[in-house]
Amino acid sequence: SFEKGRILWPRQWYRGFCETLRLIKKQCAEVPNVLSMNAPQDIAIMFDKPRCQALLHDSQINVPRSLGTVHSYAEVIERMESTRCWRVFIKLAHGSSASGVVAYQTNGQRHQATTTVEMVQYKGELRLYNSRRIRTYRNKHDITMLIDELCRHNVQVEQWLPKAGYDQKSFDLRVVVIGGKVQHVVARLSRSPITNLHLL
Repeated sequence: SFEKGRILWPRQWYRGFCETLRLIKKQCAEVPNVLSMNAPQDIAIMFDKPRCQALLHDSQINVPRSLGTVHSYAEVIERMESTRCWRVFIKLAHGSSASGVVAYQTNGQRHQATTTVEMVQYKGELRLYNSRRIRTYRNKHDITMLIDELCRHNVQVEQWLPKAGYDQKSFDLRVVVIGGKVQHVVARLSRSPITNLHLL
């Protein structure tokens, strides 16, 4: 049965999504005068975070430093220590929006993971759900459980670059590029206050 918001096998979802994109491409090729605004193979890349980041990097577009794929919370800590990068984003490799994204920072003593992922224990099983509410986990045991569970679905870790801020709010930009030129820019203000925890 369908459980709204549950994070369940994103890699398998992605494979099915790519198959659907291939079907759309095939059907469009069989119909004359069909105009595609975006190539299906390009759409597929946008939902594959490691591949998309590598493509941007190879095209000399600045991207956050990658700490690579990891398989456990312990491996996240190991990468952070070896790179001396104490603030990272942990992201599901396949998905959209902020599904399964965790902003994590530590100084070795204190820990903070900010995310919209809700953890629910059900009959001895840990289940993860997307929610609209931002949650902050500070208990190391809870953070370990959360990240270990996300790692089962393939994640990548990258340096957490702080967003720009204005009036105690953070914001980012949505940029529309047509024909290689910036045509439109929208500043998107975050609903939540800037939550930079100064641990170091």
